[in-house]
Amino acid sequence: MNNIVRTLHNTGLQVSVHVGGDEGIDMTLNAFEQALQVNPRVDPRHRIEHGLFPTSSAIQRMKQSNITLSTQHSGFHGMVKDTSSLLDSTTVSKLLPLKTISDLGIHIAFGCDVPASIFQNLNGLFWCSNSQKRTIEHNFNPGQKLTIRKPCAFILWAQLMPHFPNLQPVHWNR
Repeated sequence: MNNIVRTLHNTGLQVSVHVGGDEGIDMTLNAFEQALQVNPRVDPRHRIEHGLFPTSSAIQRMKQSNITLSTQHSGFHGMVKDTSSLLDSTTVSKLLPLKTISDLGIHIAFGCDVPASIFQNLNGLFWCSNSQKRTIEHNFNPGQKLTIRKPCAFILWAQLMPHFPNLQPVHWNR
């Protein structure tokens, strides 16, 4: 993986790696960091797709290397229901610490890599926000909830980032 990422990075491409677990995220960050060390680039906009269970260390490394977390808000509500019966509560509570990531100024992009309906997108926005429209199934890890404005900004960022290299993400504080 390190060789593939380095080769793509050296061509000037934005590299995006689909990964979910903590070990895979660490492996991806290792590859990004090695590529950036050999060939530094100001704003490579490399991305971790999904990145469901980043460790505190991985989150710090994402910030240091300016790595974007591109995750799929449209599936959050279903993912919580599906994983909560398979994983212990400690592990489930580590799922996408979006507030921590956002508060550190790490770029977050919301999108979807599978067909999604408008209703899935709305459910995803409600899940990751403090919206009053949430149902009980959306109510785990409440300390990581965001204001509704931030998820909307993350969706916009995901759509614009690949096309406008000088664009900087909006970070709302409310």
